[in-house]
Amino acid sequence: MGIDWTALGEEAVDLLRRYLMIDTTNPPGNEIDDDRVEVTVTGEPKAPNLSPPDTELYKALADAIRRRAPGAVVVPEILVGFTDNWVFRRCGLHGYGWSPFILDFEGEWHRVHVHGNDERLSLENIRAGARCYVEMLLAVAGA
Repeated sequence: MGIDWTALGEEAVDLLRRYLMIDTTNPPGNEIDDDRVEVTVTGEPKAPNLSPPDTELYKALADAIRRRAPGAVVVPEILVGFTDNWVFRRCGLHGYGWSPFILDFEGEWHRVHVHGNDERLSLENIRAGARCYVEMLLAVAGA
């Protein structure tokens, strides 16, 4: 029996919608009585979307990561940051956020170095990550 990726994606989106509902009402006593403040809803929120993980591209990404980090479990992830993949998906293309770099999330390293003034990767990590990209691209190109 195969995995129904469409149903899984719909279930994930439904679950996220329930968890991410934000009550934007202002608590009593915290009202702003200022005519200069105006809030306008300018459009509908974007619906989350997911590219299917049963494509040749996803398989190539996963295989490249497993060669880089044997035993790694490759799964779709919810990204709380911004990505342009929703635009590609609207055009009928699959988009996956993917990074072959190994990050050390222990201790203070991640908080201090990821997107900080001193963000960095080791040269060996960059070399190995670049090799991983090349392997993935060659696999996708059918080389």
